[in-house]
Amino acid sequence: MLHIVRAILTSTLLVGALSACAGSSSTAVLSAANPSSTGSAIRLEQQAAKNGGTTLYVLNSAGSAGDSSISVYSGGGAKLLRAISLGKKGSPSFTGGGDILYAADSSGRSRAALRIYEKRGRTLLDTWHQARAYGDLTSDASGNVYTTCGSSVCEYDASGKMSRRLTRATSPLAVDVSGNVSVSNCGGKKGYNGVECIFAPNQSQPYWTAQAGTAIADAEFDPAGNLFVAVSTGNGAVEEFAPNSTFATRTLTDGLTSPYALAFDSANDVYILNDSKVTVYSPTGTEPTRTITQGVGGCGLLIACDHPIALDSAGNLYVVNHAANNITVYAPNGSTPVRTITLGVDSPIGLAIAP
Repeated sequence: MLHIVRAILTSTLLVGALSACAGSSSTAVLSAANPSSTGSAIRLEQQAAKNGGTTLYVLNSAGSAGDSSISVYSGGGAKLLRAISLGKKGSPSFTGGGDILYAADSSGRSRAALRIYEKRGRTLLDTWHQARAYGDLTSDASGNVYTTCGSSVCEYDASGKMSRRLTRATSPLAVDVSGNVSVSNCGGKKGYNGVECIFAPNQSQPYWTAQAGTAIADAEFDPAGNLFVAVSTGNGAVEEFAPNSTFATRTLTDGLTSPYALAFDSANDVYILNDSKVTVYSPTGTEPTRTITQGVGGCGLLIACDHPIALDSAGNLYVVNHAANNITVYAPNGSTPVRTITLGVDSPIGLAIAP
């Protein structure tokens, strides 16, 4: 949920001073307990060095310094570029895509502010304000930004003007490649009713509703436009809805324990972050093809993290480990960390990747 990724990504709220600091130390750490991963780590480092445009954003929440911040890395985490301070007010959220970063938070009392950066967080372009706190935040390829605003979901165009207010709903939010936006718990009643409403661009009424389970933890579209919803009722499940389907066309339960974050690779494999593992399913299967446990520390309470899992364009997996205070990186098809990012990481709760 950069949700880019709640995301990208997922997705950013910012009230507080901006501070930028450059860093040049590598974040690569090889696991001494797994020397066999050295070759994969070297290849990943070489790939990161060649692909300097891959940007990793890590959202840190009220760490040792007492401030929330966003750390910006090049090479998919190989080099720390700068840290953007979000201050001490409220809970931050963010999303990033391409060269643009949206970052925001709320004081909990007055107006909330959202700041827009370009050049990988180096240049502040604009600051938007709204009367109520920004909540979950995501954006589409056209530069429209979607955020919870009170008991509704608001869409802002690239100039910061609110262009649409969607029906009563809450987070999580998701946007597909065509600009269709999904909002959760939109049944018109208070509470978590498990209804997903999907709106076409510029439309004020949903063209499709999906009946998901209650207690929605995350919702994301895969590259093919199918909607996936992670629910935490009981041991939890992930429900897949084909476009325009009211009821789930596939339900994943094997190997899941309190699933709360989703990500997809280019082959439409779904990656599900549980409390202390990542479970991977093929595009059509109902049993896991891979389970990643090594280096996955989880986020404790489900609400502690916001978009804590993502894949880059090369298929490398990034996982937020809030309790361990690091980000672990896995090569495609790998189950052992090839890198552990610690530099610039301070109580991480989310990440986003921009190619």
